[in-house]
Amino acid sequence: MARRASAAPHGNIAASCPSATLRCPLVRAPSTSAPMCPLVRGSLVAAHASKDQDMVKTVLSTGNKLIDTVSDWVPESVPRPVARGGVAVLGALFVFGLIQKVISGFVTLFVLLGIGYFYITRNGDDDDTDKPPKARSSADELDDPLSDARRIMDKYK
Repeated sequence: MARRASAAPHGNIAASCPSATLRCPLVRAPSTSAPMCPLVRGSLVAAHASKDQDMVKTVLSTGNKLIDTVSDWVPESVPRPVARGGVAVLGALFVFGLIQKVISGFVTLFVLLGIGYFYITRNGDDDDTDKPPKARSSADELDDPLSDARRIMDKYK
């Protein structure tokens, strides 16, 4: 099987960097910091921009179809442009109200979580409030734990 010839030498960037990224010796994965050919870099930006434009076009066409469908439910006595405008305004108010309720719910949740966190961090370690503090001398701190345990056990016999 014959080996495929690689692209032209690096002297002519336009000749060595066609838009097909597999044949370009300068092109590496977009996540690396290595330099890319200007044509490939421009095509990546253009591809990303065209995806955004396609997404916006899809959202707008879907919204227009939805407005047309819902405006068909409006009685025929209402002119179509007025019906479409009314449906669009009511739909926008509904969406904004829904977004407002979701954001309000998250804000309330985060405030309650913050109050709970504050309460737990401030009052979480107060379990020994009913016990009197023990006065210990420095000689007692040098005792081993086994003798301390025996002393406590002897106290409650």
